[in-house]
Amino acid sequence: MDPLKQLIADKKEQLKPVIGEIRELKKIKTENGIYDKITKLEKMRSELEGSIKRFGPSKMQPMQVGIIVINYKLYTQFIKKLKGFVITEEILEDKLVIKYYKGNIKGELQLNDLSPVFPEGSVFPEGKLQETSIL
Repeated sequence: MDPLKQLIADKKEQLKPVIGEIRELKKIKTENGIYDKITKLEKMRSELEGSIKRFGPSKMQPMQVGIIVINYKLYTQFIKKLKGFVITEEILEDKLVIKYYKGNIKGELQLNDLSPVFPEGSVFPEGKLQETSIL
């Protein structure tokens, strides 16, 4: 199975019992400690739902670049916006560093390694980096 789809499916499975427990506790609502537990569960629920949205296929395309896995969709969108800039890219142990400049304008983008987020042993397609160049 695709690692991205597997990650989303895992997060959805983690979300189901949280939602069920919140519903059950809201039915009871008799003890004071239940409100604290509902608050904690609501926070966990929002974090899981945020993960599902953040790793959705419309925002994420994980690809192997060298020794790391990056969001290739974000990478390509960013590179497209750098027309006319001089770009240098460097793969470090845990991130990809993209440095760019044009006249007085210069900047840096760091894309962290996403390997730890995905299940162990996931296989990703290979992505290619833009060579050091002027776009």
